Amino acid sequence: MDPQQILSKFPMAEPWSLWVGQAGRGLIYAGIGLFVVAVLLWLFEGRHRALPKIASGLFMGGCASL
Repeated sequence: MDPQQILSKFPMAEPWSLWVGQAGRGLIYAGIGLFVVAVLLWLFEGRHRALPKIASGLFMGGCASL
């Protein structure tokens, strides 16, 4: 049996489902980015008093993103 014939039996994905997948991938990348920035701010926390508080907020944002 031809692979095209096998694939033609499956229903096509709805356009909204493809958009949801792209949004999910973007949220994962955003979460990773927020975690990286939070770690960098925690490394430099000795220089400014506000950095740990900002880093905590970024960490919570990364958790919410995931």
